Amino acid sequence: NGISQEILLDREFVVTQPVNKKKADIVGIELSYQYLWNNGFGFHLNNSYTDSYIDVDNSTEQSDLENLSKISYNLIGIYEEGKWSARLALNYRDQYIQSLIGQGNRPEIVDDYTQLDFNTSYALTENLTVYFEGVNLLNEPRFVFSEYKNRFIEYEETGARYYMGFRLTM
Repeated sequence: NGISQEILLDREFVVTQPVNKKKADIVGIELSYQYLWNNGFGFHLNNSYTDSYIDVDNSTEQSDLENLSKISYNLIGIYEEGKWSARLALNYRDQYIQSLIGQGNRPEIVDDYTQLDFNTSYALTENLTVYFEGVNLLNEPRFVFSEYKNRFIEYEETGARYYMGFRLTM
């Protein structure tokens, strides 16, 4: 992963493609713990911290790698008993650089983000399961800015989304 390169072809199309850099450094740690009681309930916790560096083209500057948050964690409640399964997950991701060269040749940064998801399922047979999922139950928006939060680029609300369906395994 590196800085995107743009190529103008016949003045009709702009093609953007990732270009690998020669060197980048990533240092980090991830801690994870899971515990299940005999009654089917349990929990899973994980936390990761990463620090990354990449040289910016034609400069003595360094930057974080694109699409890599310094901090992220998940707190998950679990239920697995017989034909029933359920999961409630709180997921957090620290802000991260979406693109080193975005609008106006300035970096684009995605703000930190917390999302709550829920899913449950019931096995009707050994091969057929019915499920229900709720994604982004807290309606967390996605906010993108350039260098400073008052340099607004994008604000997106997807709202909570719900899915219901069947899974068939052969």
